[in-house]
Order: sequence, then structure tokens, then C-alpha cells
Amino acid sequence: MTVLDSTKEHRSNSSLSPPTEVEESHAPSAVAAIRSRLGQLAAWLRVCGVETIGITPVPEEDRTETRTYQLFLFWFAANLNLSGLTYGATGPVVFNLSLRDSVLVNLISNLIAAIFPAYLAIFGSKLGMRAMVQARYSWGTRAIGLPAILNVVTSLGYIVLALIVGGQLLSAASPSGTLSPALGITAISLISLAVCFFGYRWMHWFASLAWIPTVLGLLVMLGVSARDLAHALSSGAEEPPRVGTLFSYAATVAAAIISWCPGAPDYCVYHRASSAKIFFYTYLGNFLPGVITGVLGAAFAAAAPNIPAWNTGYQAGNDLGGLVAATLQPVGGFGKVLIVSMALAITALTLPSMYSFGFSLMNVTPYFARVPQYVYVVIATILCIPLGIFGETHFYSVLVVGVDMSGYWSASYAAIIIVEHLLFRRARFSCYPRQHWDDQKHMPPGYAATFAFVASFAAVVPCMAQDWYTGPVAKITGDVGVWAGFLAAAAAYGVGRSLERRAFGR
Repeated sequence: MTVLDSTKEHRSNSSLSPPTEVEESHAPSAVAAIRSRLGQLAAWLRVCGVETIGITPVPEEDRTETRTYQLFLFWFAANLNLSGLTYGATGPVVFNLSLRDSVLVNLISNLIAAIFPAYLAIFGSKLGMRAMVQARYSWGTRAIGLPAILNVVTSLGYIVLALIVGGQLLSAASPSGTLSPALGITAISLISLAVCFFGYRWMHWFASLAWIPTVLGLLVMLGVSARDLAHALSSGAEEPPRVGTLFSYAATVAAAIISWCPGAPDYCVYHRASSAKIFFYTYLGNFLPGVITGVLGAAFAAAAPNIPAWNTGYQAGNDLGGLVAATLQPVGGFGKVLIVSMALAITALTLPSMYSFGFSLMNVTPYFARVPQYVYVVIATILCIPLGIFGETHFYSVLVVGVDMSGYWSASYAAIIIVEHLLFRRARFSCYPRQHWDDQKHMPPGYAATFAFVASFAAVVPCMAQDWYTGPVAKITGDVGVWAGFLAAAAAYGVGRSLERRAFGR
């Protein structure tokens, strides 16, 4: 991975840069001394390899990473982990689907959904902009606060879900469960903090290795439980499922992938490659692990009720770590080692969300942009530990509601970005004046984007299906809110943006 040039990062107007002589002359000596110390700290962190660049677009001369295959490993590691098994497991556990139906829905949903983050990832490489900065070219510098806040919440949600699974795994690997899930959650949070604190370069390096223990663990799980998995073929729903049930499960699977859209450009801003390569590696890195973990999660969850040891460990679908421990029990101590390794590998899933958390907050208000990225990594860790401990006792309700809700808004957001690019920027990245990224005078007012986003939920609400609410359309079709929101946002933005350009000329 390209080492981030500390001298070039210094050009990014780091919030901790030493004060100028003019500023010092007007500031009290104590404040000037503190700012000087902070500037020295920032310089020292840059020397240590910490990424200190903020939301300033990465200059083209700094986008020098040509090892595009790293993008595949990054996404592969982020999606191929035991947390991903939960999305497959919701088929038999939550929607009472058979293994066959769960597998088919997983395959089709991932095939379609992976297109969206793969397409948006291209923007990061071509423009050198983080997702929420690039989105300013349709939302403006003020209205961008809306999706930025939503992405902050979504990022926290995905970190918490990953921590829950990791904590359960570490607890299951401890002797007689002496390590509580809360301690496991705390341990993985601190590891995530240690890696993400250094930023982009360390995050990609960790992801290039994190998938290895998960692949090894899944292969061993399959090897020792192949005979028991035959029970999955006859478990689940005995009658053909309702079409609505299939669509609802498809929405859960698709939402997990589409929710990457508001952060996808963040992870390739230093890469230099063709659009085709960026798309291909990102698509493959989302599609392949989505199918693998979806199929395996459905198989193990469907077989669990017929195998007493698995069923006891799974605790009615609330303890994935217990299920994994039960399947690896035949290999003894080696199984414990695998569980610990796979639990630590879940850090690869927490890192992207923790990384985007700070960049999203920086777009909420200019004041937040003055705080360095690594400070937000610490804040995210502090927030996620108690949230993970609480969510551990309400796992599937948190999963289904959280993932589906993030999928709704992410689909609408993606529609706005795509329509802006294809229709109003003529699908040319040269039509994005990079020098005006922080100048509202040259940005859209944001009325069209806000209108389209809000209006899309007029289509989402009747088409969504949750435990706490089912819309009139969803009662017939199942949950199609993600797709309804995407189409509604695209149509509303196309009309609204045309009027906005006529009225404001930008």
C-alpha cells in the first residue's frame, strides 16, 4: 500500500496545524501554547504514519496506488466474516424459509445489490473525494448534513452488529464461557481502534490478511459438519413460501450490501485505476462473500433445530457464537483457536464503518471538520462499546430493523448521486469542478436532493415491512421499500434538479 506522504498531507489544512504569527498575536499566550503543542502532536503523528488528512480532496498526484486487487481483498475481508452469516441465517430463523429458498434469494439479491456500491466506488478513485464530499455536488454544502448524519448512525449500527458477533465468539471460545460477551465486545473494539487510528494505509493492510482465518475456519466447519448439514435440506418451511416473505428476506440481504453506498468511495481515494477495474474488484468483493456467507449462514441455521448441540448453542437464533462453537466442538482445542481467530477477523468489518464515521461527521458542520479523523475513531469506539453490550441481548431485532432501515435511505441516496452523474454531469468526472468542493456559491442549493430524498419515503413507507409496521403494499408484495425508494428518489430528483438548475443556474 502506498505510504501516505506526510508532507503532502500537511497541505490538507489539518485542523491541528501550528498557528500562524498573526493568529498568535491575537490569541492569549496560553491558547497559543496549547495550539503549538497540538501542532507538534499532529506533526509527530504524521511521522508515525497516522493519516491526518481531513475531508480535503486527495490531489491527483497523490492517487498513486495501482494495486487495484487490494480493493477486492478489502471488500472480501469486510464481507467474508462470521457476522455475514447472520444475514443468511435470517432466512430460516426470521422468515422460516427452507434452505433452497434462502440460497436462491441470497444469490439473486447479492447479484443485483452489489452493483450499486461498486459503481459509486469509482467516484472515490476518479475524484479523490470521500463519499460525503462528492455528494455535495448534488446536495450542496449545507443539505449534505442530512445524509451525513444518517451515515453516522448507520456506521455506528454496523460497528455494533459486528462487535456483537465478535463478542459472542470470544465468549464461546473461553473455558465454560467465563469470558462474557461484554468483555469480548470491548476487546474487539480496542483492536479496531488500534488499527483504524492510523487510517487508510493500515486499514487496507489489515484487510489484506483478515480474510485468511475466516476462510480457514469456514472450511473446517464444513469439513466436520458436512454430514450434519444434510438436515438442512429437510428443515425450514414445509409449504411453499409466500412471495411477500421472499421479497422481505431479499430486502434484508440487499440492504446489507446497498448500505455500503454512502461510504464506498472512501476506501479507494488513493487508488489510480480504470473505472472498469475499480468496479470489477469492488463488485466481486461484495458479491462473492455475500453469497458464501449467506448460503452457509442459512445452512447452519436451518440445520440447527435438528441437532441438539447446535440448537442449544444457537439459543433460538440469538447466539451465533454458540452455534459456531458447537459445530467446531469435534476438533477440540484447535476449534477454540479458530473461533478466536475468526472473532478477531471481524475487525475487518468494523474498520470501514469506523473510518467513514469521522468523515461523515466532518460534513455535518464546518466546525466538525476541524477535528482530526483519528479523534473521531476514538469517539466511535467510546460510543460503540456500550451500544454493543446492550444490543447483544436483542440481537436479531437490532439486526433486521437496523439493516433494513439503513437500506431504505441508502437506496434513495444512491439514486440521487447516480442520476446527478448520468443526467446532469453527463457521466463525466471532468464535470465536477474539484476546486469548488467547499464553496456553496458553486454548488447546488440542495433543494432538489432534499425534496427527492424526503419524497422517496412516500413510496418507502407503504412498501416497507417491519415487525413494528407493515405498509399496505407490503402486505401484498412483501418488503419492496428499498427498490420503491430508489425509483421514487431517481424520478423526483430528475424533475427537481432540472427545475433547480433553471432557477439557480447551478
